[in-house]
Amino acid sequence: DLSLAEQEVVMPKVKKIEDSYGDRDFLMLEIVAYLRSIGRYLDPGSPATHWSENTRTHH
Repeated sequence: DLSLAEQEVVMPKVKKIEDSYGDRDFLMLEIVAYLRSIGRYLDPGSPATHWSENTRTHH
C-alpha cells in the first residue's frame, strides 16, 4: 500500500503505462494459477511468510 504522497508520484506513471498497454487485470488469475503451479504462493492464513516455507513442493 502506498501513502497518498507516494500515490501522487506513481499514479501518472501507472496511467501512462495503462494508456500504452491497456488494462491487464484479466491476466491476474492466469498469473496466480501459474505461480501456484510452480509452488510460489502463500495461502491466506498460512503461518508461512515466504513462498519457500510452503510444505508442498512442486517440480
